[in-house]
Formats: sequence, C-alpha cells, structure tokens
Amino acid sequence: MQTGTVEYKQLNDEIRATGTVDINERLLSYVQVRFPGYIRKVFANATYLYVRKGEPLFTIYSPDLVATQQEYLLARQNQKTMSASTIDGVADGAATLSSAAEQRLQQWDIPESEIEKLKETGKPVTDLIINSPVEGYITE
Repeated sequence: MQTGTVEYKQLNDEIRATGTVDINERLLSYVQVRFPGYIRKVFANATYLYVRKGEPLFTIYSPDLVATQQEYLLARQNQKTMSASTIDGVADGAATLSSAAEQRLQQWDIPESEIEKLKETGKPVTDLIINSPVEGYITE
C-alpha cells in the first residue's frame, strides 16, 4: 500500500473514446403537406440551416388546391346569389357546398390567413408558401 498527500494539480492525461450523437426524437418536427403538388421555390435549402418558427420553407403549386379554391369561390358566389331564393333548401344547399369546400381547405392545413386572403381577393393562390412550424435546424 502506498499513501500520498492530497493536492490540486493540472492533469494532462488524454482520454480518447468513441461515441454517438443522436437527435432527441421528441423534439423532431416533420413538414409535409396533405395534398399533391410541385415544389416551385425552396427557401430553406441547406442541411443544418437554422430556421425560426414562421419563416418560409418553400412554395408549392397544387392543381388540386387551385381547383378546390375555385370551387370554394364559386360556392360562395352561388351562396350569395341563392340566399334570396324562396324555394325550400336552395339557400341551405348553397351554404352547405360553400362550407364543405372551406372545410376541405382546413383539412389540408391551409393557414387561416390564406383562406381569409382568398375570401378578400376572390382569386385562388397558385403558389402557397409553407412556413416552418417550429424553430430549429434542418436535418434532412
């Protein structure tokens, strides 16, 4: 057995070890759309690029989305025209059609601001901007 005095001193020993760095899966967020389309412009175009919540990631063109927006606008126009109808069910049917088209846009996660812009302008949005839902780094 050997004894010694306890003292503070700088250690110069190196320890080399292998390890794995992994992502916390609970903090991952996937960005996807719920309708078919074509990506036209990419703003977040590099791996490990830092993005803030609400920053634009890309624009997408979707023939299905444009057609649904046109259906919605037509249904709203018909609803206004048919609201004065004295025939039972006509006004209700037009309102139901308008509501169904709006619900389809909501089910596709179209932002409420885009739906409001559609109502105000009366023109479909061809290139929808998809914004980042969270703040963080792009990993793929």
